[in-house]
Amino acid sequence: SLESSQTSHAISTENNRLHAHIQEIGLVGDLVIFSKSSCCMCHAIKRLFYEQGVNPMIYELDKEINGREMEHALIYSCT
Repeated sequence: SLESSQTSHAISTENNRLHAHIQEIGLVGDLVIFSKSSCCMCHAIKRLFYEQGVNPMIYELDKEINGREMEHALIYSCT
């Protein structure tokens, strides 16, 4: 149907915008970590880098306005 097609197009456009935003983020810093503040493995990885004197750019997806959408875009860009 026309409505379904328009919805699919809007979702595709939003996904493309998020992918472009994520790629721009990667160009800004030498090391970018997408994390969740409640994730113990994320905490361990950040601590490891800090202990080595590396200061990565960190995006806490659970604190970003569009973090959930960014997380989905990251997941689907890796598959």
